[in-house]
Amino acid sequence: MDCTSLRLRSRWWFGLLAATALGSASCAVVTACDTPVYRYAMYRWEPAPYELYCFHRQQLDETGVAIRDVVDRLGGSQPPAANLMFVAVDVEQDKELKGVPPDVKDAWLKSPQQTPWYLVASPVGRHVHAGSLTVDQVVALTDSPRRTAIGELLAAGRAGVYVLLTGDDPGANQQAEAEIRQVLDDLAAGRLALYAPPTDSSAAPSNPTLPEFGLITFPRTELSEKWLVDCLLGLEPDLQTSSEPMAFLVYGRGRAIFSCLGKGICRDNLEQDIAFITGACSCTVKEQNPGVDLLMRYDWNRVATELSQRFGTEEGSLYRFGGDMLFPELMLPADDLPAATASDATSAAPGGVEQVAAAELVPPLADSIDATPSAAERAATTGEPPLAVPPKSTPSAGTAGAPPTTDGAVVDLTHTDPVARTWHTTLWVGGGLAGALVVLLAATWLVLRPR
Repeated sequence: MDCTSLRLRSRWWFGLLAATALGSASCAVVTACDTPVYRYAMYRWEPAPYELYCFHRQQLDETGVAIRDVVDRLGGSQPPAANLMFVAVDVEQDKELKGVPPDVKDAWLKSPQQTPWYLVASPVGRHVHAGSLTVDQVVALTDSPRRTAIGELLAAGRAGVYVLLTGDDPGANQQAEAEIRQVLDDLAAGRLALYAPPTDSSAAPSNPTLPEFGLITFPRTELSEKWLVDCLLGLEPDLQTSSEPMAFLVYGRGRAIFSCLGKGICRDNLEQDIAFITGACSCTVKEQNPGVDLLMRYDWNRVATELSQRFGTEEGSLYRFGGDMLFPELMLPADDLPAATASDATSAAPGGVEQVAAAELVPPLADSIDATPSAAERAATTGEPPLAVPPKSTPSAGTAGAPPTTDGAVVDLTHTDPVARTWHTTLWVGGGLAGALVVLLAATWLVLRPR
């Protein structure tokens, strides 16, 4: 191949790469995401699975079969499902252990190598458990009262839940909790400057609802929470040896961030984590964001659906470019809907939702977590939907953030005329694609033009 051909081919590849980069940048500008991280995480970030390895020889014994069946049932398709999977390893057939990750292989080689032997590995390769295991332990592995409380607080609309593991020093424990409570009180009072998603300028002005947080405090020696504590301590390699209080921030579908430790539980560090999960989502791959998914059994899809009904067609939502957005003319009037559907749509309206006091959101240290009314308890006493998020103020009908609902009318999730909103979105997307195509052709011509 002569030099001219090589030069032309180089120009062609350079032009293609440059045009692709420019086109991608143009599309990225058009589809920028303004959804807060905690809501996008609830919409789209499926919990990564924990792996329960069972090392055995030839056939599984009776206990191994029972554990496998329990894991399959708990992690099945029927909600609530646990992010746990069973992996059987026959050390007779796979003597070199080519079918397991290197860290799991090393753990087996360092063990007594007596079967059956079980190992539970987190999504980032931390070993939560190694040794014998029973069916009852597997059930407790996926569920506990504290994890249920975390799920209910997130389902009720909390942006995040702080989990404070107390240490050996009571004074340090009280100081850490007081620091967290002060930051959350300032947040509830609007004294913290946080990211505010842009609103539709054509809509009537409204008072945006400040994000709310929960707080759960318990000692790491609590027996019923052994597995939750092991999962939290597995977030960082050196947490198991520390006796100081530790703060973790849980958001999305049970994704936990190791926040700070001991004297590091201070305002600056807490505000940094709060600013991250309430800030605009960059729509990156989930694994590129801080945190590790906890092992939990909860119906996150139901929570995401309720959240989508409340916030409408924002980026990441289940209603984003859904049938009701692209083809509003195909939506049935409320009079033609089944009775159950019409009532569900009416119940999704946030107007009239009960106001919850700040003391209810963050219970005192002396109180048990059960003293904090759960979403289900509030639903039983007030008749309100269990997953509605209590706003700071009740907007009037027709304002942004509060879709109007009247008898016999369909809930408008777009807060504007759906046909106009559809054309608005279509023009933006079409314009972005057309602009990217023009840039692509121009860049290609500049690179390949005759000289």
